[in-house]
This record gives sequence, C-alpha cells and structure tokens, in this order.
Amino acid sequence: MFKRINFLLLLIFFLGFVLRFWNLGNIPSGFDADEAAFGYNSYSILKTGADEYGKILPLTLKSFGEYKPALYSYLAIPFVYFFGLTPFAVRLPSAIFGSLTVVLFYFFISNLFKDKKLAFFASFILAISPWHINLSRTVSEVVVSIFFVLLMLYSLNVFTKENKNKWFIVSFICAILSVLSYTASRIFIPMLLLIFLFSFQKKDNFSKIKKKYFVFFAVIIFFVAAYTLLDSASRIRQINIFEHPQTKLVLEEQIRENGSIPAIVTRVFHNKVINYSRTAFENYQKYFTLDYFFLNGGLPQRMKIPDSGLVFFWQLPFVLLGFYLAFRKKIPEVMLMILWWLVLLIPVSLTFDEVPNVYRSAIIIFPISLLSSFGLVSFFEGKIPFIKKVLIAFLIIFAFWELSYYLLQYYVRQENHKPWYRGYAFKELVGEIGKQYPRYRKIVITKAHPSPYIYLLFYSQFDPNKYQNMGSPKDIGGFDKFVFIPYDCPLSSEYNSEGELNGEKNVLYVNSGACPIPAKNVKVVRIVKWKDGSSAFNMMEYFPPNK
Repeated sequence: MFKRINFLLLLIFFLGFVLRFWNLGNIPSGFDADEAAFGYNSYSILKTGADEYGKILPLTLKSFGEYKPALYSYLAIPFVYFFGLTPFAVRLPSAIFGSLTVVLFYFFISNLFKDKKLAFFASFILAISPWHINLSRTVSEVVVSIFFVLLMLYSLNVFTKENKNKWFIVSFICAILSVLSYTASRIFIPMLLLIFLFSFQKKDNFSKIKKKYFVFFAVIIFFVAAYTLLDSASRIRQINIFEHPQTKLVLEEQIRENGSIPAIVTRVFHNKVINYSRTAFENYQKYFTLDYFFLNGGLPQRMKIPDSGLVFFWQLPFVLLGFYLAFRKKIPEVMLMILWWLVLLIPVSLTFDEVPNVYRSAIIIFPISLLSSFGLVSFFEGKIPFIKKVLIAFLIIFAFWELSYYLLQYYVRQENHKPWYRGYAFKELVGEIGKQYPRYRKIVITKAHPSPYIYLLFYSQFDPNKYQNMGSPKDIGGFDKFVFIPYDCPLSSEYNSEGELNGEKNVLYVNSGACPIPAKNVKVVRIVKWKDGSSAFNMMEYFPPNK
C-alpha cells in the first residue's frame, strides 16, 4: 500500500514537473521586463554583492520604483551562476517551487483531512491547474511565496498535533520567507493565522500549544509591520484604493457634478466611505466571474492565454458540490478552506490597477483545488448506477479535451498571440545593437515599450560594476552610448523647413515599428519583428543630404 501511494504521488509530481519545465526558456515566448529585472538583479548581486542601484544585499529591489521583495533574486543566483544570465535560469526557481507545491499540497490535505484519496485528487488538480502552470513558468515571486505559506500551515498543523518545537520553528521560518518573497503575503499570513486559529483551537491539546501559537502570531505581526515601515516606498501604498489618484479623482468628479446642491447632501451620498466601499465591492465581485475563472483569465495582459481561463470548466460543478456538501454536512475543514477563499480576496479587492489580478489572488488556488477534489470524491462515493457511469465517461472525455485545448493554447497559440506584452522582440533587438555597437557614437532608443534599459542590461549582460558607477541611471537620460527617448519615433519622418530630417550623423536610431520609415536620407539597418511577424522596431541610420 505504501509503495502504491508513493508511486501515484511520484506520477503526479512527474506530470506537474513536465508541465512546468518543458521548454521553459522559450515558453512563454518573450521575457517580461519584471522577469528581466529579477534576473539582472540576481546577476548584479552575484557579481558585486549589490543590486542594480548599488544597494548591498537588499531586502527589497527598487526596480522600476516598485520595491519588490528581493528573495526571488537570491534564489535565482545559483542558477544564474551555473546556466548564465538566461530566461531559463531566471525562471527555474518558479518552476521548481511550483513543482514542489504539487507534492506539498498532497501532504497538507492528507494531514488536514486524514483522507489520502482526497489528497491525491487535490494534488492532481493542482498539477494540471492552468493558473498554477501559467505562474510557475514565468519569474513569479508569488509561486515561491504561496509554497512557503502552504509549508507554514502544514508545519503549524503538525505542531498542534505533536507539540514539537522543530515544527514551530519551521513554520516561523516559512512565514518570514513568504513575507520576503511577495508583498501581499504581509497581509495574507496574519489573516491565515487567524483563520486557522479557529481550526486549531478545537484540538484536544490546543491549550498546551496556545501560548506558543499566540507568540508566533505576535512576532509575525511585528515583523510584518516593521518590514513594511522600513520599506518607505512600499508597493502596498502604491496600489491600494485609498491612496490611488484615480479613486480620489472619481470622488472629486462626483462632488463637482453635484453642482450647487447643499453640502450636507454631498457629504451623505458622496464621501470616502461610500466611494471606497463601492470600489472595493466592484473589485471583489470581479474575482467571482465566469470570465475570470473559465473564459479569459485576468490581468496583467502578459499572463493571459488566448481564449483560456484559469480553471477548467469541468471543475465548476464539483466546486459547487463541494460548497453544498461543506455546509450541509458541516465539515469544518472544508468550511475552513471556503473561509480562506472568501476572506483572502478582501485585501486583494482593495487594490486598484490590473483588476482582477492573477498574481494577487493566486493564494486561492488551494481552496479551489480542494473544493474541486472534495466534490469529485463525493461524486464517486457509493454505488455507481448506469447513468452515473455515463456521466463519468463524459466527464473524462471532456476533461481530457479541455486539458488538451489549454495545452494547445498555451504551448502553441500563445507563442504568436500579442507578443508585445511579453517583450519578445527585445532579445533580437539587443543582439543586433550589440553587433552595431562599435560603429556608432550614440544609440537612440524609443521608450514606446516600457523599460528598454533593463533588456539592454539583461541580454548584453552589462557589467553591474560599470552600471552602478554610472549612477544606475535606468532609462532616464540613458547610460553608456544609449539614449532613451520618451516617444515612438526618435528619427521622425517629419522634415524641417529645409526639407531635412532632424537627425545626427553616426547615430543609430531605434524607432517603434509603428513609425513610418522616412523616404530619404535614411538607411534601414534592421527591422526587428514580433513573433507574429509585425514590425516591432526599425533600426535606422541618418545620412545628411549632399549640398
């Protein structure tokens, strides 16, 4: 029996591993700017002990002014060392932690429910989850973070049963690592600890471990608060609805459009409490739509798979069945996971941009997988009459078709679908710039696509020491020979009063592919294309007319 369990778990792990590792360096096509930023900062820390801004062993990365937690870059350092600064090397931590999460989820569910069949189904569903696969195949600090969240909860659950300090220490370390991995974990972890407290307090020996549990909770809260305060430009403050400029603009617009009605009326109906509440509720409901889960997925755009959702349609009836049975039979563990789902989306709904967001809501992948498996196991229980056999046969065929459809959309069609969201053309662009570099005194590059500087640093493996000594200028003004221009066409097709282009000799211009190529006085050095064949960048040299 033990060997059979190990074999089945190994098969599930192998399936999850293959889906996350196959052709990892090339799929998804392109390499997002955030991925390049984590990678280059790994390279910079490896070479200099400091990030791209020269900060020694940082806990957060200033990158793009977003102040990302730095743990992912540290995890990528060994792979960058052995495999070089490549997309494959930088994506490896995500793929590894994503694969390990599949196995860890089995042990978590098995330990929580004492049901190995349920644990197998839950682990299998997570292994083939489009949502989790999508995240695990890109540089995704949330994948690392939710692994540590799950390991923290597993360790705490074992601790409440065995009251052994080693599990208490493991859970504490995992909580810290999760916070150092992803910004939203600063909110998720305290909330999860409170949710699981209701489960743990029903255990016979809870009185013995209660003091340690509350010490754990207090220390984590203190660490989270201190870490957030030290991060003076916290990402949380950048995106929450209470400080976002657009929320304030909506309120100001409401007040302005009220005209000359009494001020008391405006204060009653158009105030911060009502405005923020409406925005939060609107955001919250977006995370429960069919479009988000089953049809088109969520934001950011680079994470969208064409005509595919985050969850398979065949899971929907079993999730609903899981909800129904949890409340009808009052199964506390399942209700605990439902509470996890419903409560942890509250802080997610308090953010403004890119809603619904597949990263911030990734923590609910576990309750969805559990409810799917719980409904599925319940459906298979008892005698199986003929009609149920027909339904099972249909389910297997439809589930196989749906998985095949997703794999086609992800591994084939996604390659050519809106590749500009994933920065596909920058690798070729930087390679071509490297070839042309000695010929020109200056290289002027459009900022039509965000953050071209990080691609130059990443793909050219620009010396971090040299870059830091330049003052880490990003794309403000430029560095070395590179000058970044905040419009599409640095070499415009518009002519001055003398009929000449406003260009300089011995300068390489990189225009957006949408810009028309001037009819004269220009040599086209190279046209760089997106994966779908459309023009991404026009590389040109200006030649003044002979007079």
